[in-house]
Amino acid sequence: QIEWAKMFEKNGYVAIDCIRPEFWYDDRIEWWYLQNMLVFVKKDRLDDYPRLKAEYEKNPNPVMSCVHPRYFLSVMERYDLVERIGRPINKALTSLGIKK
Repeated sequence: QIEWAKMFEKNGYVAIDCIRPEFWYDDRIEWWYLQNMLVFVKKDRLDDYPRLKAEYEKNPNPVMSCVHPRYFLSVMERYDLVERIGRPINKALTSLGIKK
């Protein structure tokens, strides 16, 4: 997210994190949408959108790079599976003298 924010910022836009908090725990929405929901508005047009301006003023530096818990857990589950499979393989290789 930070990369997108920097690219938009170079063109006069600001990131507003006003949608993500509302839907963060909504299981009906895929994690990649939840993780990346930011609104970008031309900074000089904020006055045209009072509610967005209020959100921006409330939090002008939102946390950009965050990992959704569902994604994090899926990565940890894969890591755990690799660990569980890898242990007996390493043990077998060591007992055969192939690995120390």
